[in-house]
Amino acid sequence: MKKTVEYLNEIIDFQFNGNISIGLKHLDLITNSLFKLTQSLYDYKEQPNYHLRELEGKYFRFGLANHSIIKLIEGNQFELIDKSVLIPDIFSFKSLTRMQIESYLIMHYLFYDNVSDEEKVLRYDIYKIHALNKQLSFKINFETPNVLEQRKKIESELQLAIDNMKASSFYMSANEKERKSFLRPRYPKLVDSKELFKSSGLEKSGLDNMWQLYSNYAHSEYISDRQYNTTYNIKKSFSEDSSMIILINLILTSKLTEKIASIFRSAKETFETLTEKERTIINTWSDVNK
Repeated sequence: MKKTVEYLNEIIDFQFNGNISIGLKHLDLITNSLFKLTQSLYDYKEQPNYHLRELEGKYFRFGLANHSIIKLIEGNQFELIDKSVLIPDIFSFKSLTRMQIESYLIMHYLFYDNVSDEEKVLRYDIYKIHALNKQLSFKINFETPNVLEQRKKIESELQLAIDNMKASSFYMSANEKERKSFLRPRYPKLVDSKELFKSSGLEKSGLDNMWQLYSNYAHSEYISDRQYNTTYNIKKSFSEDSSMIILINLILTSKLTEKIASIFRSAKETFETLTEKERTIINTWSDVNK
C-alpha cells in the first residue's frame, strides 16, 4: 500500500506539476507492459478469432510509435550553424499522436466495440477489401515476374475476403445497393470517426478535439505555422506541449493494455505478473472517463 501511494504521488507530480521526466518514464514503463501482454499471445500459443488477426501487429506498431514519441520529446540532437543543439520536435510528436489516436479508434472498431463477433467479422472483411482494392488500383510500372506474382497473391486474398463476407448474414440480408458498397467500399470503416469517439469513450476525455487540432500538424496547415512561431520564437518552452502528448499516450496505452487483458487469458495472467508500479499506472490512466 505504501508503494502504491508513492506511485500515485508520481502520477500527481506529472499531471499537476508538469514533471516531464516522470511522465516519460511512466510512458516507457507501460509501453513495455503493452509489449509483454502482446508477446504473451505468442508464448501461450493463443489462436485469435478471425477478426482479431491484425491485433498483435497493431499493438506492436502502437508501442513502437510510443518509443518514437518519447525520443522526439527528449529532443533531437544535431548541428545547427556550427552549434550542437537539442530540440524537441513538437510537430512530429503531435503528428504521431494523431496517428496513435486513429490507431486506437480502428482497434476499438475492429476488436473492442460493443457489437457482435459476426459484425466484427464483416467490419474486418470490409477493412481488408477496401485496402486490397486500393492496392490493386496502383499502376504497375514494371511487370516483373515478382511483381505479377505479388499481384496474384493480393487478388487471391481479396477473393477470400469477398467470399467470407458473402457468406455472412449481413451480406445475405442486404439490398443490392448495400451489397455493392460492401464489395467496393469507399472507406475502410462502416462507422465514421465521430461515432467511434463516442462509443470508445475518447470523446469524454476531449481527445476528439486534440485529434482535430493535431491534424494541422499532419497536414502542415496554418495553425501549425502559428504555433511554430509561438513555441520556438516566443515562449521557447516545450513543457506544456510535451505534457499533453505524454498524457494522451498514457491514457491510450493504458486502455489498450486493459482491453487486451480483458479478452485473452494469456494477457490477463501476464497482467497479474506486472509490477505494482506498472499496474498502478495502467489502472489509473485506463480509468479516465470510463
